[in-house]
Amino acid sequence: MKEMEDLIKKVKVAQQITQKEIVNNGISFCLLDGADCSEKIIKAHSIQNKNMLAQISDESNHVYAVSHDKDKMFEKKSVNKASTFKGLCGFHDNSIFEYIDNDLYSKLESNKANFLYAFRAISRELYAKKNVIHKYEALFNKFDTNDIAFLRKKFPIFNNDDLRSAFGRDSFFRSMIYGNKIAVKELEKTFDHLVTSYKKCQYDVLKTKVIKIRDKKNITVSSFFAPEFNSKGDQINDIENLETALKSVFLTVIPDENSSYILISYLKKDAKFLKPFTKDLMNLSADDTKVYLERILLTHCENMYFSEEFINSLDVDQRSRLHTYFLGSTLDMNLAEGYSVEKNEIFGMFI
Repeated sequence: MKEMEDLIKKVKVAQQITQKEIVNNGISFCLLDGADCSEKIIKAHSIQNKNMLAQISDESNHVYAVSHDKDKMFEKKSVNKASTFKGLCGFHDNSIFEYIDNDLYSKLESNKANFLYAFRAISRELYAKKNVIHKYEALFNKFDTNDIAFLRKKFPIFNNDDLRSAFGRDSFFRSMIYGNKIAVKELEKTFDHLVTSYKKCQYDVLKTKVIKIRDKKNITVSSFFAPEFNSKGDQINDIENLETALKSVFLTVIPDENSSYILISYLKKDAKFLKPFTKDLMNLSADDTKVYLERILLTHCENMYFSEEFINSLDVDQRSRLHTYFLGSTLDMNLAEGYSVEKNEIFGMFI
């Protein structure tokens, strides 16, 4: 038992090391690769710079993100770098998202705007998963070609037996990447469906529920995920069953002047499964909506940025609990220890 506990701790550290490399040195390619691609792959914003990040930035144009480092709870990022990913060429990023990049959501509020925010969310998610697969397969190749020296240097906490448990056949990381590959296949189907719909201007392939909250504009988010349960605890997706296609939602939190808009979208074909999820949310009281939205964001949404005012409003204990909960639910999954929060605890993201 003690050996297994020690191994889990080592695997967590290795995962955090690898995640940092993925974030800082990702591969470059355009998800819409084609004849009309521009030559340059850019660092595209998955969350708008001017109309979203700038709405919550401090005087020096910085926002805050939860750190993947266990010993550093939050990190300050320039709005020019926050949320960027190298998954689009300059032409496609500009031509597709220009419509929502040049105006506040409150001045648009259209099916097209809702569609594009969702399209941006899935673009970043697809890129991120492909990036993870690319990085870990390179590590698997090192193990398979017996380049143990390379792996021991990168992960000095591992001995040779640990490496076999982490990277060998039927190891944790192999199982994780197998799940990611299945997820990518489903993501690509949805992504391709949205690309076709975009080209035909069929923006109504998505159903979108919009929640408007008057708040201090503490947070901005762009995410794509499969909710496991609704607010009543009823199961929506069986995430353990890799043979069943998951029903996913697109979620964007847009700070806009004196309010925040929460866009929750899903494919029309998934309405039977996801309409109850959004209906439950829409029927909650204002206070319960804020609490439940926090749960959703901390459980599912990694691509999330905070204002300095929000970070400063948290005491040391709250910062620690938010950081631990976030890492446990969005990064370490079942490898996390003690990341649950009290049922009625809120951090004030929408207050």
